Amino acid sequence: MDNIIAYITSSAFLLKGELFLRIIIAVLCGAFIGYERTNRGKGAGIRTHTIVAVASCLMMIVSQYGFEDFFGNFNYPNVDARLDPSRIASQIVSGIGFLGAGMIFIQKNNITGLTTAAGIWAVAGIGMAIGSGMYFIGISCTVIISVVQLILHKNSKFYSSSEHELVFVIEDTEDSMKLLLDTMREFEITVQEFSYTRRDDSNLEVVVLAKYGQKVDISAMTARLYQEKSVKSAKI
Repeated sequence: MDNIIAYITSSAFLLKGELFLRIIIAVLCGAFIGYERTNRGKGAGIRTHTIVAVASCLMMIVSQYGFEDFFGNFNYPNVDARLDPSRIASQIVSGIGFLGAGMIFIQKNNITGLTTAAGIWAVAGIGMAIGSGMYFIGISCTVIISVVQLILHKNSKFYSSSEHELVFVIEDTEDSMKLLLDTMREFEITVQEFSYTRRDDSNLEVVVLAKYGQKVDISAMTARLYQEKSVKSAKI
């Protein structure tokens, strides 16, 4: 019994407990940031962010403490050996870039996934901070990044306008297209770009990339269009 108590109170056991605590904190920080991404329907969610945070934390712990037995038993006075924990940290920073790059997509001249890739990179840094024992810095950055993602999201009320894809089915006439664009302009909707494909012999499917603010009554605009016989359907 005395041996068990002595081991529990020993510095080696306390160190292992602290390292385990770092892993747990890294799990919580990664999951906290990944939760917001999951709610946005992003490919990299809670699991990805948690794994990146834990892996980075683990690598930093190994970098700091994984070679203690080697250096503690190094009994060759003529050999000069030094430990540089920053080398593993630098490899994490560069290596995580490949994971982030795989989340960036370019489609129709639009780039998506940049925020998620940046979040993965930031989570790696948070995991490294927690793994180094910098709890306050790691947790503070977790809160800051989460708040920034929530407040400054493109669909947030803090943004004056955001992009949306609108799909209409209209008659294949020049007047119908003009009516559609004029109505959108009347409701202060900016058309970024649009494309159309033939639905059948008499109708077109028009896909519009539009930009408008939170104050725009998109339902009222749709109701206005439905009053016209040339507009068959609208998907907003």
